[in-house]
Amino acid sequence: MAICDARRREARAVDSAETLANTHCSNAVLSRDATCAQTGHTLLAGAAQPAPKNCGEVFRLLCGPDLRKSLSDVARVSTLAENVLWQLWLKGDPLGAMDIRKAVEQKEASGKWPKIEPFILRAPDGRSTTVIARELCPGLLSYVYDAIANQVSKLYRKHRWDILSCRRRLPVASDLRIRFRERAVQIERDDRRDDWFRVRLFLRPGETLSIPIRTGGASTFTRAWLARLASSGEHPSGGTISCRLRRGKRQWQIAISRAREPGECDEVNPVAGRTLVIYAPTKQDVFLRCLVTPTNGGPPRTWSVESNDLCLVQQQYERRRRSMAANWAQSPTSCAHGHGRKRALLKREEFSARYERRVNSWIEQRSAWLVSEAVRFDCEGLQIENLSARNPESLLVGSFPYHRFVQRIREKAEQAGIDARVFDGIAKLKKLLSADQIGDCE
Repeated sequence: MAICDARRREARAVDSAETLANTHCSNAVLSRDATCAQTGHTLLAGAAQPAPKNCGEVFRLLCGPDLRKSLSDVARVSTLAENVLWQLWLKGDPLGAMDIRKAVEQKEASGKWPKIEPFILRAPDGRSTTVIARELCPGLLSYVYDAIANQVSKLYRKHRWDILSCRRRLPVASDLRIRFRERAVQIERDDRRDDWFRVRLFLRPGETLSIPIRTGGASTFTRAWLARLASSGEHPSGGTISCRLRRGKRQWQIAISRAREPGECDEVNPVAGRTLVIYAPTKQDVFLRCLVTPTNGGPPRTWSVESNDLCLVQQQYERRRRSMAANWAQSPTSCAHGHGRKRALLKREEFSARYERRVNSWIEQRSAWLVSEAVRFDCEGLQIENLSARNPESLLVGSFPYHRFVQRIREKAEQAGIDARVFDGIAKLKKLLSADQIGDCE
């Protein structure tokens, strides 16, 4: 019932805010390269992607009932405002499904993507999304609603093509979350111990929340960064406060970023001619296989990248989707109805979000592990097979976002000083494999 009430409030807020969002398009035109980057069709084998300069830090907030209530009150308002802004951006976009189909047909006919005008959401009187977010967030400071407006605007314009072509769902938040800018948070030491820290949050006028954070398991670089912020009084970066369900209990956490310290990333002492090859065997007994090419005539080192956890989540989702028809009744005069249908739809959405979260964790963990293996074996380069030409039905995990996996490997390899490249085709793969591994590509 609480979920249904929240969705009804969200729908009413969308309807009331549509009068603020008679949108128009600016006259600027995207270049062809920018358009291809927006559509996501640029090959990763081109220019190297810039390595991220920051790393993310997530701390659990150790808050009592009063602090949890204060965070929940702010999060309900901010989450609703963020969801409304997502709906406004989608409803106000002048492009539609027919425009996407025409662009694809033009690409197939001429080989070039058409020029697409960028979209900027504005009210009829010229007010920006920040002003709209301020009206949707009564009683919150500008550090919150300004961060919400900027984040939604940035992400929608980045993933606009995928959202309109239904390749990416609209990221409407189901969990409570609070976006904030850098001046909304400060780090201070805990009075009980010098190595304990607290965060001071400035979310509503005249109210300051001081909450202890859990730093157990943090690296020495992270602790030194927290101590430096507590001593200088500087503000960290902006981030997100979210409420997640952990082992049946709701827990609050804060996610911020920091600059990497010198010497924090492992660097490799490369051996000439030694390369780590990551490819998918055609028989698909495993999802991916890794091979370190020998340099002294010895046997190659090989291991596999498993994907059993992703396959299990996919199978569970498919079983739930196939059994949905048994959860409600149908009649000749009406469509499907009943509480069973609502429960089934909610479960289906939960499994979809669960699979996406599992995929994100899998990509981050496996990419970091593969680069650490390349560092451990002192590899000079890293070769990754481009699976975009493969049929998703022939792959073990189906339509897996492999391009994101490749991108994260390239970024982390560049930080470690390893040259990461993408190759296409079985012929190139045969040149990289040893004689014992040729059977994987036949």
